[in-house]
Formats: sequence, structure tokens, C-alpha cells
Amino acid sequence: MSRRVLFAVAVLVNTSCALGDWIVSRGETMQIWFYQGQGPQIQFSIVYEEPGGVDPNTLIGDDLWFSMPGTYDLSLDDQFQAFLSQATNGQKKKLRLSLADRSGAEVLFPFLSEGLMFGHYPDLAPLEITGALLNVEYMHQEPDGFMIVLRMEFMGIPEPSSVLTLAGMGPLLLMRRVRPCP
Repeated sequence: MSRRVLFAVAVLVNTSCALGDWIVSRGETMQIWFYQGQGPQIQFSIVYEEPGGVDPNTLIGDDLWFSMPGTYDLSLDDQFQAFLSQATNGQKKKLRLSLADRSGAEVLFPFLSEGLMFGHYPDLAPLEITGALLNVEYMHQEPDGFMIVLRMEFMGIPEPSSVLTLAGMGPLLLMRRVRPCP
């Protein structure tokens, strides 16, 4: 093996370990009008649809309440691994998104496609996913409800080809141009 190949592999391994998980997939930004939502705290949950209901083992976010824009970690949920196994099984399935407030008002979005929630990929199967984030970008209360803008993001280890491209550029950045002395 040549030194350049060994160097590229070393850079690849070190870059993956040093930088940690990256955002590897972003879902579509969703603008949701929560009519008659009282707030100020909103509960978020997402679950996989089954023929006849939902799969309760894949319910994540049901303990998450938010009252302001921010980024919330969904991978801390106890059922995240079951959700992730459905999200990476290579089959296109439907999701149900729910927003609720403490007064009992709720808005449901059934039969959402994985592509809408997950982003570019119709399924997360080709990716190595390690976490999920809910990014609440905007939240504003009106007299008759709430306007909420949110998006899901998935963390993981980037595919080798993208990191390999960066690693291939490493030697070019490290090489010095030798100039003759005047």
C-alpha cells in the first residue's frame, strides 16, 4: 500500500472520531398552525402508523414539552431504538405527528411520509444514524392559536465517500510549495 493511501485512511479514521456525529439528514421545514392551542407549553410526539392504528413501541417525544424555539434531543427517549429500527429498515412507512397542549387541544398529522420527516432519503436505511433532533425554529402565539415552525434532523456518521473526499484533500493542504532561495 502506498503512503498516500495509508495517510488517507488515517485521516478518515481520525476525522470521523474527532468530529463525532454530523447532521446527515434534515427533514422538511413544517409550518403548523395549531388552532385553539392554549400553550404556552406544547407537547410533540411522533409514531409509526400500522394497519389498524399505531405502533406504540415506536412512539418518541411524548415526554417532550417545549415553550420556546430551540433544539431538542429525541434520541434520549426510551423508545428511540425501536423508532430507529423502523426508520432504517428499508421500507417506506407512514408516520403520525402530534402536537398537544396542557388544556387538551391537539392537532394530528396522520400518514406523513418518511421522506417529508427525514429529508432527502425516503428511508434512513443507507445511513448510520446515532441520534435525532427536533429543531423548533419559530413559535408565536396568536389570539386563536399558535404558529409553530419545526424540522427533524438526524445525526450520524457521514457516508465514507464524503469524508474520503475531505481526506483526499488533506495531503494537498499539508504539502508546502518549495521555493528556491533568491
